[in-house]
Amino acid sequence: MQAIIRGQGSVEGQQAAFRTGFLYEKDTWTRSYDSRAGAGIASTHALDAALQAYNKGASTDVSTAWRSHLTLFHELTLQAKTNTYDFYQSLLRATDNSGTSKHPHRYKQFCHTVRLWRHLRQLKRGGRGHDPAGASATAPGSLAVVCPACPHPGKNLPDDWDLTPPDKLWIYTLYLMMDANFRCRCKDRGLDGVSLAPGWSYYVDDQKFQDYLQNDCGFETEYCRNFERRMARNFPEEMRLDLEDVNVRWMIPKNHIAVHGPKHSRYSLNFNDKVGRTYGEGVESSWSHLNPASMSTREMALATRHEVLDDHMGAWNWQKVIGLGGFVLHLCSMSAHEYPSNIG
Repeated sequence: MQAIIRGQGSVEGQQAAFRTGFLYEKDTWTRSYDSRAGAGIASTHALDAALQAYNKGASTDVSTAWRSHLTLFHELTLQAKTNTYDFYQSLLRATDNSGTSKHPHRYKQFCHTVRLWRHLRQLKRGGRGHDPAGASATAPGSLAVVCPACPHPGKNLPDDWDLTPPDKLWIYTLYLMMDANFRCRCKDRGLDGVSLAPGWSYYVDDQKFQDYLQNDCGFETEYCRNFERRMARNFPEEMRLDLEDVNVRWMIPKNHIAVHGPKHSRYSLNFNDKVGRTYGEGVESSWSHLNPASMSTREMALATRHEVLDDHMGAWNWQKVIGLGGFVLHLCSMSAHEYPSNIG
C-alpha cells in the first residue's frame, strides 16, 4: 500500500517532506489511482523510514504519526462507531491534556486521509491491485463481501446442480431480503462530492439511481404483483433478471407478518414448505450495527456517506462469514438433538 506525500526523490528527502508536510496533497484529481498531479509517491519503505524517524523523536508534527493510527481508528469506527472528530480529539488530549499547548490543526487533513485509507483497504481486500486494468475497471458490486452459504453457481455448487430432480432442487434456493432503514437517512444539506467507488460495493451508482427515480420509477405500491412484467417495463436493462426458468416465491418476514393484518398466511414462512426455519429478517438484524453510525453519516455528502456505510456493511458481513462455522455447528448439534423427537 502506498501513501502520497509532498516531495520526491530519495528516502531521506521523502523523510524530510514527511516531517514537515501532510501525507496527501490534492492538487488535481484525475481519477487515476497511480498518479496524482503535483504529488509524489512514497513507497512503503520510505513511509516506514519516516515513521521510524518520528518514533525516535525526530519530529514533533502529529500528522506524521497518522499512518500508525489509521488501523486503530478503522477498527474502532467499525466496532464502536467512533467518528473522526472524537478520535482526533482523543489523540490531541492523549498528547497533552493540560489545555496549555497549541496543536497544529490537522482535522480536515485527517478526514481526507481516513477516506482514502478506507477506500484503499476496500480495493486491496477486493484484489483490485492484481487487475492490469486498474481500480477504475472495478465492476459494480465486486467489492461487496458475499455470503459463502448462499448458492453461487460456479463457486460452491456442483457442476450439474441444474439437473437436480425438482423435489430436491429446493436445497439450492437463493433467499433475497429487502427492507428499509429509516434511521439511517441522510440530511439534505446541499453538499456535493465525487464518489471514489461509485456502485462498487453495496450502494448502486447514485447518478444511475437518481436517473431511474426520475425517469423510470412508477408509483405502484404493490411491488410483488406482476413483478416480471413491471421489471421489463420499468427497470433499466442492466437491472433486469431473466426469470423464465426461475420460480420466485414472495414471503413476509416473520417479525413483519403481524402488522400486515389478516389473510396473509399464504405469505408466511411458517406455513410454506421447503423454507426450513428461515425468518427473513437478515437485513434488519444489521440495523443495530448501522444505526449508531447514522449520527455522523447523516451529516455527510452522499458520496462520502455511501463509502462509510459500505465499509460498515462490509465489516458486518465479514463478521458473519467468520462466525458461520460456529453457527452451523450449533445448528447441526441442535438438529441432532431434536431429530429423534421429530421422527417419532
